[in-house]
Amino acid sequence: MPEEAIGGSADDFLMCNIKKAIDSFVGTFGRVYWRDHLCQSVDGAPLAGRRVVPRMHSWVAAQNPPLDGRDYANANKLRINALPTNSRLRRGRAGNRYCRAGCRCKETLNHILQNCARTHGKRIARYDHLVNNAYTWRKKKAVRFTASPFSIHQSESVNRTLL
Repeated sequence: MPEEAIGGSADDFLMCNIKKAIDSFVGTFGRVYWRDHLCQSVDGAPLAGRRVVPRMHSWVAAQNPPLDGRDYANANKLRINALPTNSRLRRGRAGNRYCRAGCRCKETLNHILQNCARTHGKRIARYDHLVNNAYTWRKKKAVRFTASPFSIHQSESVNRTLL
């Protein structure tokens, strides 16, 4: 084959085509392989349901994210479950995995965000803030309802709700 027909030496032509073939293989099959591999791993398991809510992570790729740099980095750590919990820090090693607040539960991100006694007050404050916002919004719309106060019963705590 004449070198003029292929635009250079035969070795250059061959290397260029091999590179294109590898890029196309990695581009199609590689993405699928690594996506499935990530969803089957411990860290990527929560991402398996990403197709149920397709725009759930659109804020990550937004042109103007609504967060500053530090908050954006921390939000991404929270999103990928990379915050330093005892369970995560001790993974693969011996050591205490229990909650540092003395809850006698494994310290996972789920435990900290939903069950831990140390974060209970912040959870209630956030919930009350949401109820107050909904209350003022509904009040402007002239919808009749009442907001019940937060109360603690003997057996369980009951959050403030809109009735």
